[in-house]
Amino acid sequence: MENINQLDVMRISYSTQNSEMEVRKVLSGETMAMLQSLLPFFLMGGIFYFMLWKPQKKEQQRRDNMLNSLKRGDAVYTIGGICGVITCLSEKTVTLKVAENVEMKFLRTAVSGVQDSSCQDSKCQCDNE
Repeated sequence: MENINQLDVMRISYSTQNSEMEVRKVLSGETMAMLQSLLPFFLMGGIFYFMLWKPQKKEQQRRDNMLNSLKRGDAVYTIGGICGVITCLSEKTVTLKVAENVEMKFLRTAVSGVQDSSCQDSKCQCDNE
């Protein structure tokens, strides 16, 4: 039994190398197939990020900056379409003067936008309509 000739050793090592190469080929083929099946999910994730999530975050940041920069005297409009001038601000609410002797209190988040500086005089575009 101890008399294993050199030819047998070479055959064993050759067959071992072949089986390792075959295993590598099978694994690389399986790995490639798995990667190819996952590729559409990664692409959809990238599209979702650049087309939906990133622009939404940018818009949300712009709106937060606008709400944090409100001050007395700003002409604003609400999500309900009411135009007015800010007379009082608190952390969560804003009071708008919408007409002579008429003030309305809104949540600060109800402010949709600030009107142009040209609109901040007594004749606002919303009053003319």
